[in-house]
Amino acid sequence: MSDHSDPYPDLYGEKLDAIYDRADHAIDTRAANSSSDFLRVLKNGNRNAVIYSAYEIDENDLPIDNLDEVPFKGTFIVKGLYMDYWDSDGDGETYHSNPITDPTWLQLTVLANDCVNTTRDYHHIFFEGVNKEGKYLTLAFGS
Repeated sequence: MSDHSDPYPDLYGEKLDAIYDRADHAIDTRAANSSSDFLRVLKNGNRNAVIYSAYEIDENDLPIDNLDEVPFKGTFIVKGLYMDYWDSDGDGETYHSNPITDPTWLQLTVLANDCVNTTRDYHHIFFEGVNKEGKYLTLAFGS
């Protein structure tokens, strides 16, 4: 019997898929476990729209799961800018979270998803990072 396993596994893809799965699960769990969030998701047609891209690469050029890391210590309001150009329905708005203390990248990813669904900018869905401005964390997205 021969071994049919791939001699050249896609380690990059496997590691990236594991990161994406964690982020997607956190977003889905938030909606399912919070009745108000869940109702808002149903009412507004919100969806799991964000693709996590704020990971780093190791010495082998493989993605590092940094979702449990805290990029900034302290209590912050997370915000996302609204640009009407990207809002095809015209019903988006600037995003501001409730205060959050010592947020992890995973928590910021969940908030980034809330942000995209609030601003209605479904063109810029790659969550690439955060910029600290005093007590505000501004989410950075790419397309």
